[in-house]
Amino acid sequence: MENTNNINTDFDLGSDPVTEDFDPFAGDDDTTETVENTEVSQETVTPETTQEPKTEKKTDPKEPEGFADKPPVFEYAGATENISDASKTFDELRIEKSSDFPELEDGKRVSWTVEYGKITKTVPDPKGMSIGKMKSDIETSTEFETSLKKRGADKNPTCKVKPRVTAQSKGQKATYKGVFSNLEQAETSDKIIAIVPGRDGKVYEIRNC
Repeated sequence: MENTNNINTDFDLGSDPVTEDFDPFAGDDDTTETVENTEVSQETVTPETTQEPKTEKKTDPKEPEGFADKPPVFEYAGATENISDASKTFDELRIEKSSDFPELEDGKRVSWTVEYGKITKTVPDPKGMSIGKMKSDIETSTEFETSLKKRGADKNPTCKVKPRVTAQSKGQKATYKGVFSNLEQAETSDKIIAIVPGRDGKVYEIRNC
């Protein structure tokens, strides 16, 4: 007996056939690109943005001046003056100052001492020793360093350069100096230095420069 019912073997699921190829690694490309972009952004950060700002060291305005920078001082007969050129020898300084102090003209009668804080040194060779060298030798000595540590010592002393004129031999008289009994005689004399008595009982020295 023949079956008259036709069986349809075509199945229609209601959708179009898939034509695009499936790529299981398609999602990995986006991840890789994101990682690469992150690495690039990290490389663009310069060291300058991460370094801490430098701070300059401020000096204390109350800090004492360095010994090497502090000029020595010429001190004689009440006069005090900074020595701007410490490379001069003591004898060169004597010649320079002899125009103001005629008693310094004779170098054989002039000796020098340097007072630096509690240290006092005699200059052995005024013609060969420079003022700056003498000052530096004292500054670098252990004796000077120790003196600064003593109680009550000046922590920033001044280097004082002092000439000393030795007395003349008996019987000699300076040609530029004279002794007078009154002021009128001193004013009319040709002496550069005049010594006169005062009404108060004191003796005065007058310079006729």
